[in-house]
Amino acid sequence: MIAAKSAILALVIAALLAATARGHRPEPADAAIGIGLVPVIATGLDFPTAIASAGDARIFIAEQTGKVRIYDPGGAGLLPTPYLDISALISVSSERGLLGIAFHPNYSVNGYMYVDYTDLNGDIQVDRYTVSSNPDIANPASRYPIINIPHPAFANHNGGQLAFGPEGRLYIGVGDGGGGGDPNGNGQNLGTLLGKVLRLNIDSATQPYGTEQNPFVGQQGARPEIWAYGLRNPWRFAFDRATGDLFIADVGQSAREEVDFQVAGSTGGQNYGWNVMEGSTCYSPPSGCNTSGKVLPIIEYAHGSGDCSITGGYRYRGTANPAIVGAYFYGDYCSGRIWSATKSGATWSSALELDTTLNISTFGEDAAGELYVAHLGFAAGQGAIYRIVANDQDGDGVGDGLDNCPTVPNPTQTNTDAVILLPHPPFAFDDRTAPNSDTLGDACDSDDDNDGLTDTEELSGSACVGHVTDPNNRDSDGDLVLDGPECARGSDPTNAAVWPAPQDCGAAGDSDGDGVADRVEACAYNTDPNATNSDGDSCGDGREVMSVNADFAVTSADLGLVATAFGAGPNPPYRAQFDVNKDRIITASDLGLVATRFGPCP
Repeated sequence: MIAAKSAILALVIAALLAATARGHRPEPADAAIGIGLVPVIATGLDFPTAIASAGDARIFIAEQTGKVRIYDPGGAGLLPTPYLDISALISVSSERGLLGIAFHPNYSVNGYMYVDYTDLNGDIQVDRYTVSSNPDIANPASRYPIINIPHPAFANHNGGQLAFGPEGRLYIGVGDGGGGGDPNGNGQNLGTLLGKVLRLNIDSATQPYGTEQNPFVGQQGARPEIWAYGLRNPWRFAFDRATGDLFIADVGQSAREEVDFQVAGSTGGQNYGWNVMEGSTCYSPPSGCNTSGKVLPIIEYAHGSGDCSITGGYRYRGTANPAIVGAYFYGDYCSGRIWSATKSGATWSSALELDTTLNISTFGEDAAGELYVAHLGFAAGQGAIYRIVANDQDGDGVGDGLDNCPTVPNPTQTNTDAVILLPHPPFAFDDRTAPNSDTLGDACDSDDDNDGLTDTEELSGSACVGHVTDPNNRDSDGDLVLDGPECARGSDPTNAAVWPAPQDCGAAGDSDGDGVADRVEACAYNTDPNATNSDGDSCGDGREVMSVNADFAVTSADLGLVATAFGAGPNPPYRAQFDVNKDRIITASDLGLVATRFGPCP
């Protein structure tokens, strides 16, 4: 047991499937779309190496130590009993273990699933298992060997990816056999299966597989299973479920990480260059290499400041996050960074999306096309799974990173109030106008702070008797009377000691009965004195105003805040945000108003 744990720790420390050098961001760089990670399984996994779908709502996770686990998003969560446990069949050390899983396209009928692992001799083994009468447990006695690939010299570079292509064939990623620089020249040798992507027809009349229509069938000295070659250690490849294009992430030696590409409908046979080339540069020899017939990567990045081992992902084709549709996501195990890549014409460009602390061991895709990323963890039970989501705060289908106006802070628009009232990075109330040297400009909103003055009027003072105000601060002097109403009533919006006369802000009553006086709605919040819910969100005007700490609930915490400021006024400075009736002094009247709206927003 101690030896096994030591082996796993060595695997982690060695940085899964990695070269030992460090790296920096991919180039060329483009604008980030804007994504986030939502925890799905926060902890409890033992070194997750693969994520797969059986075509239903469940998510299947391979643990390197030999188990296949099921996560049920319908409420059961991570099931305690594994779907399959082959730990007795595998060797786990360095980069060995259970490395890949895939489900037959017709799994709902035949119940076939496939595993890729290193056996007790260190060789690469692919087997088929069949589901039992319990849909959450495979029959361990149903093991059917598909292929064994000798891997005699080194423990690293085993590959391990399994995936079914659009035509129903099983694709297998195989590393070059390990050792620095491919010492046995396997990558360019068509006589060995090492350093390749294989394609097997597991539904062939010839069992356990057929190789018909593969590119090297019948070629003397070449293995018929080979689909593509010249790979060092393909660590995750994926088919675009919309186009059928194939993306292959190949771990580099000491300088370059790369993503190779194969267009849908290809007849195979591509040579991706290793070990003659590493990425788009010469490796052996280091200069003047023969690039003829080599397919260069569509994406690559250099080592140098933290990156050292690419983990390939998927092109997003789900429906829950329209802003990221069509982007290909990938990461680096060593640095924890995640990038998106998008295509313009014939050129792919990458952008750094997240800089995480994760050990990114794999990406995965569920039946609906939603994407996941796994954290390997540093010890048993620390592995985790996250779902990738778009940051699209205004819901327009354009990610915040590419949107000229990811959110317009505006208390009269649905659910934007908290952006104004509380710090909320990265979309806090900030500089949004070109004259203030931001990157968004007035295309976002000509009145960015929604105070009734356009940005141009605020910067020039033209609408306020020469008073220049902040176009990104709706209340420049902090007296909680908006700049626009102050200017319109002849007051000075830059001097909190100068107030508009109370009667100038409107009638003293409360026409809509929401607990906020008409004059307060007109001057302090720019809400409708005749509507109880000016922005049409889930929280009425009264409760939003009385929630002085801006958490969209009126509780004893708000009462406490108002009570601490009792008696402050009438001259500033005072805590104007706690003066809910805006009578220039904080009294029991304010406390009473807060008490009338106790409770959370629906």
